[in-house]
Amino acid sequence: MSEFVPFAERMLRENGEFFPFGGALTVNGEVVSVAAYDGREQPPSDDVIALRRPSLKARGLGDM
Repeated sequence: MSEFVPFAERMLRENGEFFPFGGALTVNGEVVSVAAYDGREQPPSDDVIALRRPSLKARGLGDM
């Protein structure tokens, strides 16, 4: 959380909102960002979240 909360706070402070973003902690203790992009500049948040699920599963980081 200490890696991502400051980013969310900064986005809220600067923009009043933020787009869904994700991150995870691997079994080795590495903090990784989990990004998703479908080609649209501002797709619905639910679409962005759905795009991240396979990426997390592929990395063995569970299901959201």
